[in-house]
Amino acid sequence: MISDINLISQDLSTSSKESKAFKRLRLIATLSISVVASLSIFLFLLNHVFLSPSSIIKQQNAIIENLSSLSGKQAKLIILNQRLNDISLLLKKRTNYDLAIDSILQQAPLDIVTTSLSVEKGKVSMIVSSDSLHSVDSFINGLKSMVAKKQFIKNITVDNLIFNSKDSSYSLTFRTDLL
Repeated sequence: MISDINLISQDLSTSSKESKAFKRLRLIATLSISVVASLSIFLFLLNHVFLSPSSIIKQQNAIIENLSSLSGKQAKLIILNQRLNDISLLLKKRTNYDLAIDSILQQAPLDIVTTSLSVEKGKVSMIVSSDSLHSVDSFINGLKSMVAKKQFIKNITVDNLIFNSKDSSYSLTFRTDLL
C-alpha cells in the first residue's frame, strides 16, 4: 500500500521531463546557430581579407611580371624544342633514299656517268651514259639482280637506250620503284 502512494503528481513529472528535453533542444539549437555564425564570419574574413580580389590581382601581376622577364628566352626555347621534335618526327617518317640510290650507283661500272637523277615518292629515275655498250649491259644486269634479290628495288623499267653517233656514246634512261 505504501508503495502505491505517489506524492508527486503525474503532471509535474512529465513536465519536468519535457522541460529537460526542451532545454537540451534549446542548447543544441544555440550551439548550431553559434557554429553556423562562426563559420560564416570565418568564411567572410577568408574571402575578403585573405583572398580579396585586390590581393589576388597583386599576386597575379607579380607572377606575370616574373614570367614576362623570362618569357622571351623561354618562348624561343619552347619554339626551338618544338621545331626539333617536329624535325625528328619528319626524319623518322621519311623514307631513306640514300641507301637505295647508293646501292643503285654501286652497280654502275666506272665508265658510266650519271647524267640525271630524280627521286619522287618511292621512284627513282635516272639517265646514265657510257662509251661502252658492255658497261651499260652490265649495269642493267646488276639492276636486274637487285630486283631478283629484292634489294631496294621492286622493279625496273627501261624507257630508252639511245646511241649518239656524234660522240659514240650510249645513253640509258630508266625508272625503278623502290621497296
